[in-house]
Amino acid sequence: MFLKVARFRDDPHRITIGLCCGIFMSFSPFFGFHFLMSMALAYLLSGNIKASLIGTAAGNPVTFPIIATSSIALGDRILGRTGEHVSTPILALKDAGSQIWTNFVDLLFGVGEPMQWGSFADVWQNVFLPYMLGGMVYGGVAALASFFVLRSAIAGFKAARLRRIKARRLSNAKKRERSAIAPQTQSAN
Repeated sequence: MFLKVARFRDDPHRITIGLCCGIFMSFSPFFGFHFLMSMALAYLLSGNIKASLIGTAAGNPVTFPIIATSSIALGDRILGRTGEHVSTPILALKDAGSQIWTNFVDLLFGVGEPMQWGSFADVWQNVFLPYMLGGMVYGGVAALASFFVLRSAIAGFKAARLRRIKARRLSNAKKRERSAIAPQTQSAN
């Protein structure tokens, strides 16, 4: 994947900004919107949009549990809470989803019962808000650290590739020159 990104026909700085936008957005709790948000951020920061899409690969099924738990824990610390109020974020999200569905069905079929938003409010307060705050901090740190590493790696790769291309062109030019000279010497003999 690195080789594909490094071969993009763009400035290493723009490619790196795009990758870092994707990495940053991978730490957000907006699942399903990471692509759109990383593209928008890359556009705003003049980064490479295709690279931002690839950068979102930092958030994947292997890393999401680590990102989520550490971001929620840090967010709770930022908010001054102990983090003991939610047993598991997945169960809280399940309860909120079920409550939203029940409210939707009640609204659609006019059951007339008052809507309940308690589980949704709990998820907002105890999962989403701490995840967003902690994710911004960890995402910012990951993106910033990645920027310096990726910027030099991509610039070095592009410089080495350019040297190889120039050397190949020079070698091909010399071969063409020799082949053009060779028929002339044979005809002279």
